[in-house]
Amino acid sequence: METTRHFTATVYIVEGDATALHAHEELGIRIPPGGHIDRDELP
Repeated sequence: METTRHFTATVYIVEGDATALHAHEELGIRIPPGGHIDRDELP
């Protein structure tokens, strides 16, 4: 069985008592910005 690895990055932008979030359409919740890094992509 092959192991599949997922590489992701997340950023927390904080100013005072506020944190930047975005609305995730599929999940229906607000989450910090970020995303996946593809196998052939450099971070």
